[in-house]
Amino acid sequence: MSIPGPEPSEIIETKACLDAKKIRFEINKFLLPNSMEGEFGIIRHPGAALAVPITDSGEVVILRQYRFACSRRILEFPAGTLEAGESPLESIKREVQEESGYSAKKWDNLGEMLPCPGYSDETIHLFLARDLTKLNQKPEGDADEDIEVIKIAPEKLNEISGSTILRTIGAIGLLFLGGTKKAKGFTKSINKLQSASAALAFSFGKALKFLRGFAAADDLL
Repeated sequence: MSIPGPEPSEIIETKACLDAKKIRFEINKFLLPNSMEGEFGIIRHPGAALAVPITDSGEVVILRQYRFACSRRILEFPAGTLEAGESPLESIKREVQEESGYSAKKWDNLGEMLPCPGYSDETIHLFLARDLTKLNQKPEGDADEDIEVIKIAPEKLNEISGSTILRTIGAIGLLFLGGTKKAKGFTKSINKLQSASAALAFSFGKALKFLRGFAAADDLL
């Protein structure tokens, strides 16, 4: 089954809007494709990029970062909002250096996902970062970032999944494909994950279980 393409709604009237840094909040009156009219709030977002960095020893580089919106520190992969005129790959190369202190020579594109389509047009571009080099000096990032860099074996992520809030199936898939020592079926699995990651958001446990099925089918584990 193919993924449906864009089907824009018609904006009849913008009732209110607020610009905040890189995002814009709007309340619009829409004419939906099913001919219904309604008033809805939407967050306009320039897009973001996310990567799973994998070391040569097979460890995953993750971040423990404070997020004020949920008032806690969560485990997540390096990611960030696209700057004006910046491509997703350029953005994630910069973010990985600023947030983790590593640079990567090899990059695999795993497609895109829509993290919150109920109220935002944000698209996250997913990447695998390999052949890492530890930087002598980490570039300066955002002043409000409160980040601890952690390296962890892929199999340990299951043990800590209960303390994390979310990650995408595409990113988890990158983790498994990058962490494996076998290359057989790599391209085939990448293609599968590009389709699977289009608009799905799972818990760590469900995503790991789902991706193990892909990996086992290609003799990657």
